[in-house]
Amino acid sequence: MITMGLESVATVLQAYDTHLVHGLLQTPDYARALLRAVRPELLPHEIDQLVELRMRRQQILTRTDSPPPSMWSVTDEAVLRRQIGGRETMHAQLEQLIKRSALPNVTLLVMPDDLGARAGLTGPLAIFQFEASARPVVYIEGQAGNLYLEKDDDLRRCQQTMNHILAAAPGPERSLALKASASNGGTGCVEVAHLTSWTVVRDSKNPDRPAHCYRPHEWACFLDGARSGEFDRP
Repeated sequence: MITMGLESVATVLQAYDTHLVHGLLQTPDYARALLRAVRPELLPHEIDQLVELRMRRQQILTRTDSPPPSMWSVTDEAVLRRQIGGRETMHAQLEQLIKRSALPNVTLLVMPDDLGARAGLTGPLAIFQFEASARPVVYIEGQAGNLYLEKDDDLRRCQQTMNHILAAAPGPERSLALKASASNGGTGCVEVAHLTSWTVVRDSKNPDRPAHCYRPHEWACFLDGARSGEFDRP
């Protein structure tokens, strides 16, 4: 698999995702629900094999036998609201993103919906960078197939687009205001900001109201309650 090979030798990976959580950041349940939807022709055991392969790919972010790549991941806010696999799966996926963002080699940025017209709206984009002697490779995934670009003009144009995307995205602390549905029907929404020693939660529809601050163990209890439906409205 070409992409897996590029990931394994890249020193820097810049990725912008407009529809889905990046494969290196997905949970098994998210990946499984996604594959069932986009590859309906696959048998259950084939989906399991692809999920297992995707989880193995993720090991590059925490490998110790060689330096892991630096990953800059920009994700559209709409991706975090899209209910892939249902509510429980998305809660776990958001928690996974928060954990991954704590890695020293991973920077997770979220592009707000209200930012309006900007670079990158034409679709997802990834750029692999290697040791100084090797040329970067641009990867573009689409319905008609996957493209790998290496020509100077393509690299220059795509890197310029990525630079604009990274410049437009809010910084890491604000970007980790991961927005997730928190009530039946998705009518309510909370913002979760994962900081060094605190997790801050506020009502995104009423941002001027007081925020709730949680220590790590308190946040864990909050997540358990959310998964169990403790906070659902009758």
